[in-house]
Formats: sequence, C-alpha cells, structure tokens
Amino acid sequence: VLYGWGVGELSGRYRVGLGLAGTLAGVLLAGLSYVAFLDDIIWWRHWLLTNQFNWTYSQNRPVSRLDAVSLRYTTQAPAFYDTTLPVLYGPANAPPIPLDSLVRHGPVYTLAIHPIPAGLPDEGGYVVARSLKRTYLFPVWRGAVALRSLLKSPTHPFRLGSVAQVNELELDAGKYEVLLLTIDSTGKGQLHTTGLTLQSSGQGAQQLLKNW
Repeated sequence: VLYGWGVGELSGRYRVGLGLAGTLAGVLLAGLSYVAFLDDIIWWRHWLLTNQFNWTYSQNRPVSRLDAVSLRYTTQAPAFYDTTLPVLYGPANAPPIPLDSLVRHGPVYTLAIHPIPAGLPDEGGYVVARSLKRTYLFPVWRGAVALRSLLKSPTHPFRLGSVAQVNELELDAGKYEVLLLTIDSTGKGQLHTTGLTLQSSGQGAQQLLKNW
C-alpha cells in the first residue's frame, strides 16, 4: 500500500527512484524464491511424471493401457522417460549402484541413494521397482545447494545424494527388484542393479466406515 501510494503521489526523481527500487526488490525476491523452492518444484515435476508413467504402463512391457477414447481426451505430458522406455524395460546392463540404505516404516520403504550428479531439468537418478508382472517408476528427493554453490554452477542446483520413498500400498502384490534409472545431461538413460528387493502385499481392501 505504501509503495503504491508513493508511486502515485510522489513526483519527479523521487517517483523514479521509488520505481527502480521496487523493480530491483521484485527481481531479488523472484531470484530468492527460485533458489528457495527449486527443489520442491523439481520434485513435484518428477512426482507428476512418474505417476503418469505408472498410470500409463501397467504391464512389464512398454505398451500403454490407454485406449483410443482415453487418448482422444487425454494429452500425455512429454517426459524424460519417453526416449528411455527400451532401457526401462530392458536388462540392467549398467554398472551396479548400491543403495546407502533401505528402511521400512509401516508400508513405506525409504531408500537413501548413493550420490549421483543431478541437474536441470531431469538429470539424476530414479527408483525402478520391477516384478514379474509390471514395472513402477518413483521420483527422488534432491536437496538444493546453498546460494553460493548455485551461483558457481547454475546447472547443478542439487546436493549429492538423494532419498526416495516407495509405499507398498501403491504397488500390486508381489516381490520387486529395486533398480536405479540414471538420466545424464543429454537425456540418455541407463539402468543399474542395486542388489535389493522389496515385498508388497498389495493395496488390500478398503474398510468402509459405517454409521449404522
């Protein structure tokens, strides 16, 4: 309110000075917001894209389950995995990458992933859960670096190391091999073994609450 009053009421060089100060403050605020929320924005992007993958591919081969009617009314967002489907569904031929840890709390598996370089927009690692029936893809959480490090290397705004969570209630029942898909700066993907597996009992039947 005070800024609007000043721009409207002041005259001459005072109005110009206030306008410039407001513009610079806005640019600074936008820049700080970019740094502060970049990791959240990237995580949500990858959460949406990996969920799109899980909704689209429900078998252990890269065949979409969307029928002609669904495709007519649904536009698939371009995703980093579009060009790596043969890799995702092929053998894990890249060198193994051991996970730092795999911890279970209730239905949720938390995976600490070995440091992998991560950059914009999609460079980094993704968790793959593969059973005999289907393959799932999960995003990872990448912590943002400090402002000084970001200024030195704007294309690599994330710290080494990342964490992923897999909820077994989101998986079909079965035993899953845990793999790691890495995407480099050119968009090329490689599939790595981790030597770990996880077990899911499936989504189970929901208990409906009744008031009688």
